[in-house]
Amino acid sequence: MRLFRHTYQETPHQYLTRRRIERARELLTTTQLSVTDVCLAVGFESLGSFSTLFRRYAGHSPQHFRARVFQSVALANRAVPIFVPVCYLMMFGVPDSGTRTA
Repeated sequence: MRLFRHTYQETPHQYLTRRRIERARELLTTTQLSVTDVCLAVGFESLGSFSTLFRRYAGHSPQHFRARVFQSVALANRAVPIFVPVCYLMMFGVPDSGTRTA
């Protein structure tokens, strides 16, 4: 355990928790799973513990984190795609409106 802490600058428990929260952030961003389903999918048994630790590591509750992500995506989708390469627009599903000048 000392070697682990010396190598990773955190205990095995802290490392595992951090990795679980990172995975939860990914699932909250890329899926429609409920917060409870995400909690269970990343290995937590208690929704309360998950929410508390998520807030500690991510700075927001899981619900608020997801809402902020979707709000950011909605704002990006409403933005006029000026000066955005067509390949980027095509990759992320934003139609080319013919306003590209770069």
